[in-house]
Amino acid sequence: MTTAAGVAELRGLLELHAFDQVAFRDFTRQKGLGKLLAMKGFGSGLGPVSAFAGEAWEVAKGFDCLLWDGDWLKEDSFTSFVPEFLRASPAHHAVAVRKASGKLDGFLQSWSQAGLLDRIFLVLVSDECVEGARAELRGLGVPEPDLENLCLGWLSMRVTGAKHILAVGGGSTTAREAEVALRLPAGERPRWAALRRCRVRNGEEEEPKELLELLQKSPELAHSAEQGGQGSQHVGTAAELICSECLGSGSARAVSSNLFGMPKAVEQDAPTDKTVIETSPPQESSLARLRRRATEFMNAYLLGCCNAESDTDTEEVVSRLQRKWSDLSIEEITAEIDSVPITFVGSDPSVFMPGRKVIVSYPGMYGRGWNYLVKNALFADNGKDTIATTCVFLPDQFDKKAKQTKETQETQETQETQETKEKETKETNETKETKETKETKEAKEAEKAKNKTPGYGEHRYPHKQSGPKKLCHCHFLYEEKKKWGCAWFSLWKENTLAAHRAGCQLIVVRKLDGTLGNSQKGEVQYLNKSKFAYKAVNIEDFARMMKSKGTIDLSNACEPDLKGLSELPDELGDDQTSPSHKKA
Repeated sequence: MTTAAGVAELRGLLELHAFDQVAFRDFTRQKGLGKLLAMKGFGSGLGPVSAFAGEAWEVAKGFDCLLWDGDWLKEDSFTSFVPEFLRASPAHHAVAVRKASGKLDGFLQSWSQAGLLDRIFLVLVSDECVEGARAELRGLGVPEPDLENLCLGWLSMRVTGAKHILAVGGGSTTAREAEVALRLPAGERPRWAALRRCRVRNGEEEEPKELLELLQKSPELAHSAEQGGQGSQHVGTAAELICSECLGSGSARAVSSNLFGMPKAVEQDAPTDKTVIETSPPQESSLARLRRRATEFMNAYLLGCCNAESDTDTEEVVSRLQRKWSDLSIEEITAEIDSVPITFVGSDPSVFMPGRKVIVSYPGMYGRGWNYLVKNALFADNGKDTIATTCVFLPDQFDKKAKQTKETQETQETQETQETKEKETKETNETKETKETKETKEAKEAEKAKNKTPGYGEHRYPHKQSGPKKLCHCHFLYEEKKKWGCAWFSLWKENTLAAHRAGCQLIVVRKLDGTLGNSQKGEVQYLNKSKFAYKAVNIEDFARMMKSKGTIDLSNACEPDLKGLSELPDELGDDQTSPSHKKA
């Protein structure tokens, strides 16, 4: 199947036999392909490349490699931008994806005539791989008649893990691809940038109307500058501060305050030949909204940690935080001490990769170790040995501050006599009862709300439950409803599912005596019920792992003891914010 004339001229060849990302990711690392941008669009009738090259470069600048579905090179096709991209730099690459069972002669000849075959990598996908794409599309609700048209484009996007797509125009098939991508988990959806380019067909102009309308209605699919290749090296201000996406940055990296693919509003004087994405109101699920709110809360906290203003350069903010969070010894990591209450929603799913070590459960009693894990998740290099985490922490910072204040006051009073303390307490209470007005009470409540993490105290309910009474996750995690709520568990499930699908090495961290914390028992029970493979290590092994940047032998790791834990429901399904389906 690889004997067609011209194959030998190719830069490289990869034959895929399984519908997964493992082989292509290994190929990418071996060949040094870098940051990938997938291209789609009209295959004819666009006119010369000069008509759209400027707009295409605005999106493609900073990317290292173009990917497309194996279309021939034509002067009036979106593929005419590929030669422009390759000739712009010897470090640029291109990857074409084609079916192994198809003919290669026409494809090879069209690119050979341009003298570019030696710059192109060809990926040939087997019939088994194609059938895997069909099966996933069926599972996402695509009707059988639509599968053939969608299959190759969907397959090339999924097996390569492409996160960014540039569409130069595009017909109904391209729009349908984008629409189906909406049904993927949030961390797996690619981001689209669509150019408003028409093609001439049978003497009439055809606009990419369906695609543009879809992106206008679905801002979670829209590409923004910060998400593109240029954004990976963009240095902004602290207002665009780091979030969990910074894991894998390699260096300080600004991340838009519009998190998780939510694009910024486009200025009114933006060019009219580009898609204008409106973001008011944003189309978010309740869980995505919770994730965004909690991350914004964390960003604000980190700014306060280093006394930074919102316009402080991001590299300076990161530098201050790294100095503030000094390195810890193994003894400090394993010490039983409360953590600094840093809100954290887990590593961004985009950093998960096959073989990467990911902490999916951690005992909260080792607070310094938790803060050390958060620090590494925010600032570590993007490599297979970098440790990520799916763990979530939504603390009540007001209660923590109140507890610390109380402990400080008690320490100051230790030298006073009991009689004096009782007298002072009585006088203080009488003064409070006399002076406390409605306004001061309201101010206290406002301060309490301001310092409470979004999601703290919120409860979520498994979508499918039997019986008349609906129980939140607390009942399955702790056997009773807890004041801190169970919204964290919904975020954790979403994170952990993404890590499992990416082929990560899931790791559970146990206490020093080998047992689990209360919340951990529910996490591990979910892993077992979902049949997710994982390893378990104790806190000392975890500390050594963190100090050695992930290089630790897990061959002797074991599974925790789960005796005494109530069963999670068989059908966890999607979560609800309340049993009556009302949004939070």
